[in-house]
Amino acid sequence: MLTTTRGVVLYSILIYKVFIVYLLYLSIKYNNIHMKTFYTLLISVLFILSSCMTTSTTVGDYKEDSGKQYTYAKGKQFWIGFGLFPIGRTDVQTPTDGSCEVMSKFTFGDFLISGITGGIVSSRTIIVKDKKN
Repeated sequence: MLTTTRGVVLYSILIYKVFIVYLLYLSIKYNNIHMKTFYTLLISVLFILSSCMTTSTTVGDYKEDSGKQYTYAKGKQFWIGFGLFPIGRTDVQTPTDGSCEVMSKFTFGDFLISGITGGIVSSRTIIVKDKKN
């Protein structure tokens, strides 16, 4: 389920993207812009609106634990409709002691997936980190 704030933010980004694409379309229709410029602007807009966002959450005594940090598990969560609706749920393994750091990133690979599909399908990379004693 989407939280209200996240839903409003994602919906406003969707409206903004559609508005920019529509303005570019009108420019082409009335011969104010060439196709090469259109595609360059479109890719630029999609790239700018899809920044390398990272969310990090620590669980348990992860910050207080000593040891070397390593990647415990990885996964990808896929979304449809410009990130509004999840496609399934990704179950990423967590350490048995419950002490870890969970990071959700928008990586270059995620950007490619979003860019190739025009944002209709997008993904986020989930990384679980733990510390070795």
